[in-house]
Amino acid sequence: MIPAHNEQDRIGKAIRSLDEQISKPDLTIVIADNCTDRTALAAQSAGADVFVSVGNEHGRSGALNQVLDLLLPQLRDDDAILIMDADSFLAPEF
Repeated sequence: MIPAHNEQDRIGKAIRSLDEQISKPDLTIVIADNCTDRTALAAQSAGADVFVSVGNEHGRSGALNQVLDLLLPQLRDDDAILIMDADSFLAPEF
């Protein structure tokens, strides 16, 4: 999961860093939080699923909680969630 606020210029690189992992994520979700730019479109173009926060007044944690409320009930005991910042990039063997 990648919470992002107005990160249209950087979000593609963050998503690519996940796609280049030896063990690729099953799902990449970008949370477009109160964006006024094209973050959601850039994330979708880079291959991520996009969740647009609704009425979030609690910053990054509020945006994450909106998605986690939907996602956690669907996870299995052996699932894991990685949360990274939109301007972060993981090395391929992370």
